Amino acid sequence: MGNRKRVWPLAKGFHKTLRQMKDVDCLGNLINTMFEPEAPKSMPQRGSLITAERHLFAPGAHFMGGARVLRARSAEFPRHLKVMLMSVSFVDSPDGAFISGLMFVGADGVFESLGYTHKSQMEHRTLPEDQHVKGFEVALDVCGFRAIAAITEDGTTSSWAGDPADYPRRRLTDNEGISLIVAQFDALKLVSLSRDRITKELQDPRDRLLWHPEIPSPDLFLDGVRPLDEKASSKVPIMTVFFGENDGRYIRQLASISTHIFDWCHLDRLNFEFMDDSIERCLGDVEYEIEQSDRPPLRFPDHGKSRGHFEINGGSGEEVESFEVQFDEQIIFGLKLVSNGDDPFDVPWTKVTPRGKKIIDMFSQGAENQWGAKAFRNLGFISTNEEQE
Repeated sequence: MGNRKRVWPLAKGFHKTLRQMKDVDCLGNLINTMFEPEAPKSMPQRGSLITAERHLFAPGAHFMGGARVLRARSAEFPRHLKVMLMSVSFVDSPDGAFISGLMFVGADGVFESLGYTHKSQMEHRTLPEDQHVKGFEVALDVCGFRAIAAITEDGTTSSWAGDPADYPRRRLTDNEGISLIVAQFDALKLVSLSRDRITKELQDPRDRLLWHPEIPSPDLFLDGVRPLDEKASSKVPIMTVFFGENDGRYIRQLASISTHIFDWCHLDRLNFEFMDDSIERCLGDVEYEIEQSDRPPLRFPDHGKSRGHFEINGGSGEEVESFEVQFDEQIIFGLKLVSNGDDPFDVPWTKVTPRGKKIIDMFSQGAENQWGAKAFRNLGFISTNEEQE
């Protein structure tokens, strides 16, 4: 009986979702997929498209989240996409509403549809008839698209269809209008959206990468440990945090920065604490990413998580000026923050230099009351002044 009570609400939710798909076809020009191998048209080369998508899994691959492509559709616009209306269809799921299809209506009344259309669950956005649609801004999580807005040729972005809420965003735009749209779907919803690529040069990171919670304005500088070049993933969101809107108005109220440390040395979260407790800012360790993100390799599996705490006197004008990190090919595992007073906000680095001329060995001592000999409490050199034969 207990299992029935647990399963029944899940079954009801699943049934409600499936009922929405009754007699609903996936519209658009068919593209060949493993689920629809009879389609004569093949998928365009990936390099010819600008694509927004998250965690997509190949047919037959096991997955606990994300999505799998079943159907692909396309729409062509020989004179570039110029419409008076963009209609966006949604499907309700236990995880909320997702975009299921798109419809573009021209001034002549001709329309192009892509995906699953639910007429009772549509939002409509009017667009200027005299301008081409240059692209889209989309909000998407690991399972699909939550909201979309159109970008016209003068750079104006329409209001959102759907709720972008707290989902990562990215742009699908180029310097010319759209001639081709390719959309991929699972059994319910849109899981990948592409437009044709015109520019061959690498786009600005703001137009090419996934940002959370918003895409930064073009007048801001982005300086990181690694460059935001072609190696930067467009599927993993870049998180940003502002100390008070875009002007850092709360920087003088900053009181401390705390770190969450995973497996002894892997930083996965920064918390910025202010004198005003109502101001909350954090960076990293987004819960909805964990399901599909690979965790760093466990170097110290018995350690678990810990925290570091760095005091800062923002009220007296102290500010962070720089930071130093240690990192390998994949992850950062050491962080030092430096203020305008040149005081590092971390446990001081200690350099050990041997007194002897020749290092012949090393020694270590484990912590007594914490993790025993599995963690170093002391580490040193053994050296000598005697010449070795």
